[in-house]
Amino acid sequence: MKVIVTLKGQQRCYICDKGSGASYNRPKSLHKTKRVIYPNLQKNQGRMICTACLRQFRKDQ
Repeated sequence: MKVIVTLKGQQRCYICDKGSGASYNRPKSLHKTKRVIYPNLQKNQGRMICTACLRQFRKDQ
């Protein structure tokens, strides 16, 4: 059993709870290697918010 250790830890969006996901790198040779996809989180008012929620937050104001 492999354990994947992420450097960013379990960072999640404060509003929508979006977190990291898993996918594969697939080059032309079709050799797949596992990778982690992180959400684009930005610090806003002391909270980590993804950019999709940040755009919606700015639009509502």
